Amino acid sequence: MNPIAWIDVLTPKQALISVYLYEEFRKREIDVIVTCRKYDYTIGVLKNGRVEPVIIGEYGGRSLLSKLIASSERQLELSRYWLNTRRPDIHISMTSPEGTRVAFGLRIPILLLSDTPHSTFVNKLTIPLADTVIIPKAVAFNEYLNIDSNKDKFVRFNGVFELMWINKFSPKESVLKNLGLTKYEYVVLRPGEFKAAYYPTMNIRQSVMSNIISELLEHVNVVILPRYVDQYEFLKQELGDNIIIPDKAVDTLSLEYYALLVVTGGLTMATEAALMGTPAITFFPKRLDIEKFLEDMGFPIYHLSIDKLRSTVLKIIENPQNYRKNTRELLSKLEDPTSIILERSMDLIKRRILEDNK
Repeated sequence: MNPIAWIDVLTPKQALISVYLYEEFRKREIDVIVTCRKYDYTIGVLKNGRVEPVIIGEYGGRSLLSKLIASSERQLELSRYWLNTRRPDIHISMTSPEGTRVAFGLRIPILLLSDTPHSTFVNKLTIPLADTVIIPKAVAFNEYLNIDSNKDKFVRFNGVFELMWINKFSPKESVLKNLGLTKYEYVVLRPGEFKAAYYPTMNIRQSVMSNIISELLEHVNVVILPRYVDQYEFLKQELGDNIIIPDKAVDTLSLEYYALLVVTGGLTMATEAALMGTPAITFFPKRLDIEKFLEDMGFPIYHLSIDKLRSTVLKIIENPQNYRKNTRELLSKLEDPTSIILERSMDLIKRRILEDNK
């Protein structure tokens, strides 16, 4: 029987990671089970990548109580799932609290990926239980050591996780045609993740940047990728058909590549866009290590508070040629973590098999 790798996915970024790991594991004759929760475009990203997930649980929302209940219920559902399925030989996730806890309880080796030292609550629930944690060198190592002082479990690499797909990506103009867009004549907006536990208090109007969208529409088309249903409903009520909101998961990398500008309340899309040379702005309330690392290297990524977005956004769309950049040489200086993840995964799988055969 082939070994089994279990990947648990919580967000669209994690879905992309799992798509590429799925392909690599299958090449090595390792069976893969991908579980995910109902959230954002996550399921669509997996299916677009030809990965059929096992859907278990959903996002808990904004309140602490609803988060706790959803997480507890999901942990129980995951536990029950493994009652009827052969137990995996490794668990991999980007610090999934439910996946990590279930894997620990079943004595499954745990490999975690993390680039969010600021996600303190999740890190406390997961990192101490892990066998191996892979993190970028750019992020604050001390913040992880404050949670788990065992330096030996951490593996660091000189790059970002987004390189796993950026290095293999070829843009497709057909994605634009399906949305009625023309390349370099639109802006992509991704609202803030204002329901996340680590996100400072922000109302829905601030999170969707409604104060500048109307002005942007006078110059360019605007594509918005909401994170939550209430953001979608708010935008449709406020702006109706003036904006473009894809009704299912699309090739966001192609959207980012051909955009004049990407603006996001998080960091993943800003990182992806900047790596490809598209100017990107993040208004995440805290300046993050990855963003500073890329900016210092010369990638076109910028950090602005939400109340200072307007002037910079307008400046970029008026003279986009001054901000777009050929990043090929910069990319060659960064390390793709795929081989490290696979190598460490194989080590843990072999260890598990040896233990079972004793």
